[in-house]
Amino acid sequence: MGAWNSRPRRLNHTFSRTNTPCMLGLHDGERALMPCGHAITPGSLYEYCSNELKRGKAEIMCPYPVANGSRCNRVWATESLKSIACLDSSEQVTVDKMLKQNRGEIKPCPRCSQWTTRYYATKQVSCQFCGTSLCWDCTNYWRGGNNAHNCGNVGCDSKGELQAVLRNCPNTIINGVTCPARRACPSCGSIFEHIKNCPNMVCTHCKKTFCFICLRVDVQYGHKPCELALRQA
Repeated sequence: MGAWNSRPRRLNHTFSRTNTPCMLGLHDGERALMPCGHAITPGSLYEYCSNELKRGKAEIMCPYPVANGSRCNRVWATESLKSIACLDSSEQVTVDKMLKQNRGEIKPCPRCSQWTTRYYATKQVSCQFCGTSLCWDCTNYWRGGNNAHNCGNVGCDSKGELQAVLRNCPNTIINGVTCPARRACPSCGSIFEHIKNCPNMVCTHCKKTFCFICLRVDVQYGHKPCELALRQA
């Protein structure tokens, strides 16, 4: 993942150590106690964080299994992750950049591909690197003029067109359930088409996780109850 690399990782003297087995068991070595009280090795934490960020997670949560098949899910502070995983300076920069990307705080410019930041809650944003005007919602060029409310890109502004896409889409079968093949993210409205396998989706725009079947947000695989939501239109 970017500047991340595989190398020996040793805890420094400032962290509490424990003989409790590592919750993931991906790497051997000294175990640190995370703020939630669960044990992990620096190597296992490094690999877990890397995988979570690649999956688009905006927060890193403790995966320790607890009762009823759920997890601890305590959110770990970024600075604690950096220290306990023994990240070097380039790896820390990578973590900060990926978290901002996953949280939707930075997005790529369609012209220069540099990651640009939005400082105000406006839809039209100017790239800090090349000056290109882009739409923050669809990340395409801004085509609507300087004082326009809409970017002018097909599929980003037309509510009626988007509703037609949802209303007229075919059905698909997910885990034995027949449901629409296209859904709008319950959080931001971005439209996705289900291809195969798991019903849990991660929105590429707002980074929210939602179930393609019941449209509940922030759910885990196998959540109950999961009842078919009506077709969106």
